[in-house]
Amino acid sequence: MHLKKLKQLTEKILEKWPYKLLCLGLAIIVYILHSSMEYDSKTFSIPIDVIENGAVLNLDPAVKKVQIVVRADSDTISNIHESDFTASVNLNNIAKSGEYQLPIIVTVKDEISDNYVFEVKKNPQSLKLNVEKKDISYIKLEPIVTGVPAHGFEVSKITIEPEYVEVIGPESMLKQTQKIKTENIDLTDKKSDFSVNVKNKNVNPVLMIQDKGPYTVRVEIETSKMDKKYENTAISFKGLSSDLVLIGEYPGITFTLNGSVNSLEEYEIMPNSVFVDLSEIHDAGVYDLPVQFSIPGYYVIKDKSFETISVTVEKIPETLVLEPAAQEENAGD
Repeated sequence: MHLKKLKQLTEKILEKWPYKLLCLGLAIIVYILHSSMEYDSKTFSIPIDVIENGAVLNLDPAVKKVQIVVRADSDTISNIHESDFTASVNLNNIAKSGEYQLPIIVTVKDEISDNYVFEVKKNPQSLKLNVEKKDISYIKLEPIVTGVPAHGFEVSKITIEPEYVEVIGPESMLKQTQKIKTENIDLTDKKSDFSVNVKNKNVNPVLMIQDKGPYTVRVEIETSKMDKKYENTAISFKGLSSDLVLIGEYPGITFTLNGSVNSLEEYEIMPNSVFVDLSEIHDAGVYDLPVQFSIPGYYVIKDKSFETISVTVEKIPETLVLEPAAQEENAGD
């Protein structure tokens, strides 16, 4: 009896079984579609943080991103945002330079993961990085200046404090880095010393400068110097006794003055500024005497064409020498 009923049940189940199987498949598809319609999705592009607190550093500073797809019901997904996720790869366990394929770790904020149920997928799953051993070096700071001081002024000295900064980076890059440049310092129309605070202008983000500034730069300004040449300047002869006379013609002297640009550019030699003092001569003869200058003391005289000059002096015949009283009488006549 039981076998008969079982046989009848089996026949009913197998009766028109292709149609029944088709209906079952359609039911499954409808269920899946219905289930998927109940969920929403969001896609986020999350920057990958490279954790490098160990012995090596990442050689590629460009920020990589991982795509995260979140699926959940509409109420849940409305409370999930990009800021709830972080992504990272960890270099802390790597000790040698080389190329590594590292897993991307996605972390969700506790308040989100503890209170909501959702599905997360990431793409890609891992990240390939080139790394190099880390080193430390002390590199000189180089102040960068632009513009020029006011006319007649120039930079005499530039100092920066500190002079060197500690830099952490890959060994090969540190060996190739001789200086760290600063922001531009404008010298335009400067006439006096000044100080300014600047930051570094590090163009290599792989290098980590420990003291990021600002640094103090002191610029010292002084007056510019110039040389000005005076050629064949006439020499005056002064103080010769009235009973003596200077014989012959004498050449002009060539010399150079060194002084500040702003004053020397316009300076001209006054008459009698170059002279020979004859006041110590009392007799006829030939004398070698120094050429003297009546020039402001802030100028330096150099490159004189000669230091002394040979002069010839003769006595005036007594019949031609007039006493001062006689000179006055003759003048009255």
